[in-house]
Amino acid sequence: MGFVNKSQGTVSGVEGDTNKYVVANLQYPIDLDISEEYGGHKVVFFINVPANSAVATGKVYSQMFDEGVDNVQFGTGTTDLPPNKYMAKSGDKIKEAANVAPVRAGIEALGIKASVLEKYKRLTSAISLYMPNELTTGYSVNWDTEDMSSLAIYDQFAGAANKAGASMGLSKSAGDNAAAVGGGIADAAKIAMGSVANKAFQSGRMRFAEKALGVTYGNSKSEQLFKSVDFRTFQFNFQFSPKSEAEGKNVLNIVRMFRYHMLPEYLRADNFLYIYPSEFDIKYYRQDKENEYLEKQMTAVLTNFTVNYTPNGQFVTFDNGMPTQINVAMTFKELAVPTKETSPFYKSGI
Repeated sequence: MGFVNKSQGTVSGVEGDTNKYVVANLQYPIDLDISEEYGGHKVVFFINVPANSAVATGKVYSQMFDEGVDNVQFGTGTTDLPPNKYMAKSGDKIKEAANVAPVRAGIEALGIKASVLEKYKRLTSAISLYMPNELTTGYSVNWDTEDMSSLAIYDQFAGAANKAGASMGLSKSAGDNAAAVGGGIADAAKIAMGSVANKAFQSGRMRFAEKALGVTYGNSKSEQLFKSVDFRTFQFNFQFSPKSEAEGKNVLNIVRMFRYHMLPEYLRADNFLYIYPSEFDIKYYRQDKENEYLEKQMTAVLTNFTVNYTPNGQFVTFDNGMPTQINVAMTFKELAVPTKETSPFYKSGI
């Protein structure tokens, strides 16, 4: 017997999240949960919205119902955001600072309730898609080459000063003083030698001398020093070829959903301040549970979204004008840099 998802139309939360999320109108293909072709594998995009956004406060729903929209693709409500033990943002400290009375008063003067600063709610709807044909993950850290020769020169002068102090029979305390004096001499010598060397190199005379002697300045004193960790990005490419009007409506909902939540919104009618865009938690499922063999991702934002209505080189539609194929390319960027604490290799992933 093939795979059958008993919770068709919904998806369970993971990592302590006991909520059920509606995916019925935001799933592609429609038979994703019941077809053996997909083996129960899927990627689910949970959407976290700022607590003072139009979605979280219900303004979007009211407007859509007032305008007679019969399909509320932006979700049916919100719930509290489950904790993410792999996520730690520097902005969390700002949220704590906002509880100080003077800061809170200044924030609220702008029309922002300090109680919702940096707080998010999660939509009770989620987007459920088939596993893409290409799924990669990677890490990148930065190391820079640094010339340590000046420090080597400093060490040589300081060592000579210490040796001179010891040969003069100075006491330990006096020897320490001599080392300090030697350090001062070394600093001056380092500056002087660096200046002379730079001028010589810049003028080209030193290079001429190197050629004549058959020697050159080596990099034996260069070392690699750790600098930083890059934010991880993820690329998703999906091909949508709806086979029915209902499936076509789901595709429209999905495209509109991603595009809507990647953008900011205005805080007030004066169109001066932005409310941050929504954030995404991306989870990979096998049947109704998270696939522990795939690398977990931290909360991310959608930074690039491209829709191609003519992937086959020709614009073709159904009778109602719906394109027969739509390709979507998306780039997500995580909001925090990975460290050993956020990459629990002993718990998940390969």
